[in-house]
Amino acid sequence: MNINVNDKSQAQNSFLSLTQPFTLKILSTIPSKLSSCRSTPQPGFGSKSFQPGHLNFFSGFCVSGSFCQGMSRITKWKLEKTKVKVVFRLQFHATHIPQSGWDKLFISFIPADSGKATAKTTKANVRNGTCKWADPIYETTRLLQDVRNKQYDDKLYKLVVAMGSSRSSILGEATINLADHADALKPSVVALPLLGCDSGTTLHVTVQLLTSKTGFREFEQQRELSERGLQTRE
Repeated sequence: MNINVNDKSQAQNSFLSLTQPFTLKILSTIPSKLSSCRSTPQPGFGSKSFQPGHLNFFSGFCVSGSFCQGMSRITKWKLEKTKVKVVFRLQFHATHIPQSGWDKLFISFIPADSGKATAKTTKANVRNGTCKWADPIYETTRLLQDVRNKQYDDKLYKLVVAMGSSRSSILGEATINLADHADALKPSVVALPLLGCDSGTTLHVTVQLLTSKTGFREFEQQRELSERGLQTRE
């Protein structure tokens, strides 16, 4: 077919007459739900053959707005947050412990989101108002990091200092946010006042992020022993 390109109207009508059969054939294979989508005709081609309710062949396929929005939110979240696997080593000592009634103490390490202890230290003797636990606690977890500002979401843990499992045997408790130590390649110390303790007892926690150069092999060797110890104490 010869089309006079100088005649704009004739060119448009000829193009539509050629493409309309193919467009209708494609439309017949699309589920009925998609036929409700409205699309804007391509500029310059007119709108006579593209009535509301038809799918514009040149604009691609569309789906319901709610579905698109939901997928957009999920995709956006995945792009903005990444999971980072980390291993921490925590060591403890406490000061200003009451002189009487608290001879031996241990620490329970409890993730705030589960409320169940994942690790415990051995019992250590209290001397002159201080207590130092020789065995560290290792915690493997995943932190959520914002890809734009590199900030981590909070990762809270409860530290319960006690002599036994009953409520009356609990000296006090504190909360630590391990996300604050996600870049602690060198050991950092944080002092946490024990809540529920009137004597002003403070729990000092040394936190270090483990890597292949900062004790990760030690963690691998101690992990099995720690798990056996926790099962024995339970």
